[in-house]
Amino acid sequence: MIELLLVDDESYVVESLKQTIPWEELGVSGVHLAFSGQQALDVLERQPIDVMVTDIRMPGISGLELIEQAKKKWKQMKCILLTGYSDFEYAKRAIQLHAFDYLLKPVDDDELMESVSKAIAELNEEWQQPVNKQALASGLDLALLRENLLNDLLLGKKFSEKSLTSLIHTYRIPVSPADPVVMLLIKPGEGFPDFDPDSQNLLTFAISDIAQEVLDEHFHQWYGVSPHGYIAGLIQPKLQQWEYEEELRNPLSAFLTVVKNNVNDHLGGTIAILVTGVIHSPDELPPTYQKCLLAFFQGEQREENNLRFLEDSSAAKTDMKWVRSMYKPPSLIQLLETSQWSAAEKKMDEIFDEMSSLPLSHEHTYEVFFSFSNAFVYLAHKQGQYLSDIDHTMIDIVMGNRTFHTIHGLKEWTFSIFSKLKKEIDTGEKKEKRQIIQQVQEFIAEHLSQDVSVKSIAVQVYLHPVYLSKLFKQETGESLGDYIIRMKMEKAADLLKHTHLKSYEITTQLGYQNPQYFSKMFKKVYGMTPQEFRESGIG
Repeated sequence: MIELLLVDDESYVVESLKQTIPWEELGVSGVHLAFSGQQALDVLERQPIDVMVTDIRMPGISGLELIEQAKKKWKQMKCILLTGYSDFEYAKRAIQLHAFDYLLKPVDDDELMESVSKAIAELNEEWQQPVNKQALASGLDLALLRENLLNDLLLGKKFSEKSLTSLIHTYRIPVSPADPVVMLLIKPGEGFPDFDPDSQNLLTFAISDIAQEVLDEHFHQWYGVSPHGYIAGLIQPKLQQWEYEEELRNPLSAFLTVVKNNVNDHLGGTIAILVTGVIHSPDELPPTYQKCLLAFFQGEQREENNLRFLEDSSAAKTDMKWVRSMYKPPSLIQLLETSQWSAAEKKMDEIFDEMSSLPLSHEHTYEVFFSFSNAFVYLAHKQGQYLSDIDHTMIDIVMGNRTFHTIHGLKEWTFSIFSKLKKEIDTGEKKEKRQIIQQVQEFIAEHLSQDVSVKSIAVQVYLHPVYLSKLFKQETGESLGDYIIRMKMEKAADLLKHTHLKSYEITTQLGYQNPQYFSKMFKKVYGMTPQEFRESGIG
């Protein structure tokens, strides 16, 4: 969970923000207040803070000076600046200090919520970086990492430009979604039998390989199995010979016709290919992917061996923006990702209430279905599961064997899936947390003779030190630092009782350099010095 600090010399400003914004819905567990730069530094010394929102103009230590001092010690913390002065010099200095965002006062609640949500998302990405790097170092299949990242983008996970660029580089992906791309969605048709998962992966690889070979001369490419079981690809021209979409369509159509024919000739089956227009940013990927799903679902791609462009379909003209509550931050994916179950349930209720007040068509109902299913599929995949394993009706719906004729039917299905997913994830999270705590305790037990720190343990379990500290305290009721000291002192007590080692020798065995410090810690735990303990004959 996230700890947030609000700083402003006008106390009513931060007190109002604390009371009016639904922080828990953003995944914020604690909101702390400070009314000056010095008070803020005092809070930072006492309490781990993940996100700091501060005014710039304050007496004494200004917001810019506060960030400059804080960043020297707490480099991971995200800082958001609030100011009533739209002076470029302030903004320029904020950029130099690596402030996360810069908002003008009076700040709009939705704007601040969106900024904090993005800061939290970037923190989560940074906390996952050690895991990704370790996975690469241990030889984990790069194709799987690339596919997972592609799915995250299609399902609407937010990445900062810096984090996305880093992942693209780390996974050696030749396509950058930050630049214009075209999406391909490929649906295997007749000639391909029902495969088991391993055979399905081989088919996906074979079709993707054929596409790679045909398009390789002119396009950078990135393929993977999409969250709903199709083959998804992002492609970019290697050269800028096609400056406009109309110039791209004809040659791409010719290349993809070759792909279709080669799949039929070499693999003995047919495929349908849906091609989007140019997508200009990662934020456009999720709605475009949803429109592709809708086009397939509406039957426009049921003709075998078909090649069509999304812009020619009615799905391209469908606009979801009218369901305002669907897009109001935080998103459903953000709430589910941070296990904010009550807030997620409330958001879904708001969406259904809004739908009930609008004149909706059958297509609109399925647009909402795909938005919900994307969030559910993303969460299931993040847990290493398929949503179809949790509820088999997912396959029936995607393949067109089951339809929703009413909002009530969609609502029943949504909350049924939500309930099953929550139960599955709660169980998995509890087990995962217990395993992490066990790993930590075993590592400490094996390394009592070393200078064990929270940071060194966090590296071993691939978690951010702040998050690990919070998790350990939450699960055991004891801080990780106190636990380390207690384990060392229990070891010291055993050595004092059963050996003739001198106090300074025990100090060395426990990884301490200073006998006086060791004696102080021992007295803190046992209420007496090591020598007094040995002479007392306790135990």
